Amino acid sequence: MTTKLQIIQQALGEIGLGTYVFDPSPEQLQAALDRLNRLSAMWDGIGIRKGYVLGDNIDSESGLPDTAVDPFATLLAIALAPSYGKQVPMTLAAAGKEAKNALMITNNTIPRMVYPGTLPIGRGNQVDVRQSAYFGECDPLTTGVDGELTL
Repeated sequence: MTTKLQIIQQALGEIGLGTYVFDPSPEQLQAALDRLNRLSAMWDGIGIRKGYVLGDNIDSESGLPDTAVDPFATLLAIALAPSYGKQVPMTLAAAGKEAKNALMITNNTIPRMVYPGTLPIGRGNQVDVRQSAYFGECDPLTTGVDGELTL
């Protein structure tokens, strides 16, 4: 798992403020953490939920899967650049657009289609074990985490 400090250091490195050149003060790190928390809260609000754990401890685990760390760092770099007097390079802006698209794409799930009870089963409309030539109605049950469970 990646810590929040590692994400912040990666973001600073993307705007040319790597740890080998720039040693951020604790206040700057806290401001970057606050910005990361606000970005994550904003993405949660629009439906991009990746498991980021909000909090003030910079050394704690982020809770992000490995596939979401680079997009988070790239988008954080774009958000932090103006506060350090840096312009966002065109390559970083393009990478930011791709990063947001990647987060949105991996967040989407295709819902499973439930066949209507009037649709024939097929295979010549033969009767199945239930003595019915049609699919039965199936009511999905809603689980606690926005998922569906069909029986």
